[in-house]
Amino acid sequence: MVFNLIQNSFGLDISEKFWRAVQIKKSGNKFKVVSFAELDIPEGIIKDGKFVKEKEAIELFKKLLDSAEKKISSRYTSVCLPEPKTFIKVINITYPKSKNIMAEVIEESKKHIPYPLEKIYLDWQFVNEKDKSKIIVGVCPKDIIDNFQSFLKKVNLMPVVLEIESMSIARSLFPLTKPVESPVMVVDFGVSRTGIFVYEKDFIPFSLSLGISSEDLTSHLMAKLKLKYDQAEEAKIKLGLDHARALGGLRKVLSEPLKKLAEEIR
Repeated sequence: MVFNLIQNSFGLDISEKFWRAVQIKKSGNKFKVVSFAELDIPEGIIKDGKFVKEKEAIELFKKLLDSAEKKISSRYTSVCLPEPKTFIKVINITYPKSKNIMAEVIEESKKHIPYPLEKIYLDWQFVNEKDKSKIIVGVCPKDIIDNFQSFLKKVNLMPVVLEIESMSIARSLFPLTKPVESPVMVVDFGVSRTGIFVYEKDFIPFSLSLGISSEDLTSHLMAKLKLKYDQAEEAKIKLGLDHARALGGLRKVLSEPLKKLAEEIR
């Protein structure tokens, strides 16, 4: 029953800058996109991972669904949680010696989680069913999840999955049938922040969020080239880091913030 709900749900990506909805359906042995919608979100609707202007958010959400290429029919949704507010960590436990796995998971998690346990929701799974000495723990503050669930209820949606964004990205990038043996770093360069995680052997041992973002590149172009926001955004998108365009001039201008990002990643 739960698996059927997940299959029939649509994906929802909610951030401070953009909202995206996508619905896929199985066709033979493959999945295909049957509907997609994207909407720019005004500043202040979401702040610190929470809906702060709920009435405006409800109207914007209706607008998002109305703009879909094909009507999204499901009221069940799989939602990405805001990455900067979540925490993911691989920890060791003493299974199978432990008689109470959940108690040990909680006790061991206290040493790693940057939030008080009474203020978070926690989920976990074994990294490998054959080696049950390692588990991956996912955490999100209760006020974030409670806020999301309250909003989804008001727009008549039922969340069947609330997932940490890095795990969603990993499943879309890497094959499920063949483990990635060597560690791979994934850099998700977004509008308002940069998410980084390492993926290895079907799990994520490490993730973090950096403040440098695509918006910072736009601001840098505005300051250095005396451009308006729309002009800087257009130049960034059309010219980018291409050596062949504008004699590579934009690449040179953007090298400063990108070097800063590279240093933080290292």
